[in-house]
Amino acid sequence: MNKLAFALLLIVVSNYSVAGWLEVIDKDKDMNKIDYSIYYDYETWRKKDETTKMWYLIDHMTEQNLLTSGVRYLSVKLLYECNCKEEIFRYLSFVYSNLNMGKGETVFVDNTPSEWVPIVPGTVSAAQCMIGCQMIPNILEQFANKPK
Repeated sequence: MNKLAFALLLIVVSNYSVAGWLEVIDKDKDMNKIDYSIYYDYETWRKKDETTKMWYLIDHMTEQNLLTSGVRYLSVKLLYECNCKEEIFRYLSFVYSNLNMGKGETVFVDNTPSEWVPIVPGTVSAAQCMIGCQMIPNILEQFANKPK
């Protein structure tokens, strides 16, 4: 990762995190036609061999309808797993809440892991895996190598 991208990520981490949630897509600033923000919980990041796991949250401004069940929700937390070497990912868990930022009542949970699928460049899954496989390890390495 280049130094500018790393510096920008550090600024974001230090200025816009709330209880471990790092906002990476801001509904008010990043895109004009979306009604959600996306946050990553960098405190839940784990790596084993070539695989990383981390929770992220999609926080909607308007109530959403879960098509498979008709459940109404405002936010969903997702646990995803990326194999950095093979460039594949899958979702492990979905937790839907009736209020923003995962608060309120849990209205639906799905803990059925999805199939492994290839990471497609330019997608949310590509961003998820870039954060989990490259950005967070680089930040942790920078902090570990910081002179005391």
